[in-house]
Amino acid sequence: EGEVVVRTSLLNDDSAPTLEKKEATMFLTLEPPPEPLFKDQRDFIPRCQLFVMLEKFNGETMHTTVKGEVKRYSLRRLPPYLIMVFKRFKKNNFAWEKNPTIVEFPVKNLDLKDYLAQEVADERFNPETRYDLVSSICHSGKPEAGSYKCFVHHSPSQQWQEIQDLRVTPVLPQVVALAESYIQMYQRVDVQADGSFSEVDWEAALEHVEEQPVVDDVAPEDLAEAGIIIG
Repeated sequence: EGEVVVRTSLLNDDSAPTLEKKEATMFLTLEPPPEPLFKDQRDFIPRCQLFVMLEKFNGETMHTTVKGEVKRYSLRRLPPYLIMVFKRFKKNNFAWEKNPTIVEFPVKNLDLKDYLAQEVADERFNPETRYDLVSSICHSGKPEAGSYKCFVHHSPSQQWQEIQDLRVTPVLPQVVALAESYIQMYQRVDVQADGSFSEVDWEAALEHVEEQPVVDDVAPEDLAEAGIIIG
């Protein structure tokens, strides 16, 4: 399992304390930007980079809830396998709608280092932050119907396969990147062929951080003697 840090504060109330909660999770939920109302061309298909959507977990982006709360998210513990779910389907007052935005993502070496909470940014907590895509589930057609297909990376042959019903077809990685991905599964690059991976002793890492000596403030004249000028 992975862990996400959720910091909650009240909207327009700076005096209220910020609550911090650590939540175990198996997947990250991401929302593609809404389809533009006005399009230059009839066959226009909106696009968005995955890194833009991941800004949700940079620890600074604010998300306001209907209860008047402001939430900020950041990653704490990176799991060996990470699932990302794109919220493409939404129900309005009449029917289900589908967001057709194409999400542009790297097939290899997706680095999540920039989305780690500050207190666990040290590599002792998350020594490996890169992921490779191993599976992508896509939906095509109307939201209330349509069909699903799955792209799976066969590691021994280093070949991508498209699976739909009983049909299995080899495809190029470029085909995977152009599909309307709905659910993705990433594998951390340190996971071995047998499924084993290195474990991090979090208790030891936390103790090491707590034992770090606190450096007192140094007077400017002392810094000047050391050749450091505060300007």
